[in-house]
Amino acid sequence: MAQALTANATHLKRILGHIKGREPGPVHVFFGGIHGNEPSGVQALQEVFGELQKNPLPIKGHIYGIAGNIPALLQNKRYLEKDLNRTWFREDITALESGERTCMTSEDKEMLEILGVIRDLLKAHEAPFYFIDF
Repeated sequence: MAQALTANATHLKRILGHIKGREPGPVHVFFGGIHGNEPSGVQALQEVFGELQKNPLPIKGHIYGIAGNIPALLQNKRYLEKDLNRTWFREDITALESGERTCMTSEDKEMLEILGVIRDLLKAHEAPFYFIDF
């Protein structure tokens, strides 16, 4: 059984790491912990970014690591109210962003935060983008 992550032990935050390559290139965005009972993706990203900080490689473009469902990760639960991996529908996002849906679940809030990070990356960088979920 996977061990729950703790905020103190991992300093868990949304952007787990960012490596800027020496030359232009694609943007790789890796997600870990979309399901809170699957912390191994977050742990792997933390280890890889730590290793790349110590021993840089000749990378082109950018590499980002993004934490998924932080409240669920901290409680070692797949989700708190609904599966974050099953909420990414345009109509739901529109309803949440417009204020049409006022009662937000924990996962709705997480989705909006992650979506904000994705939009910021899309504004800050040029294509191509690759999104990978661990």
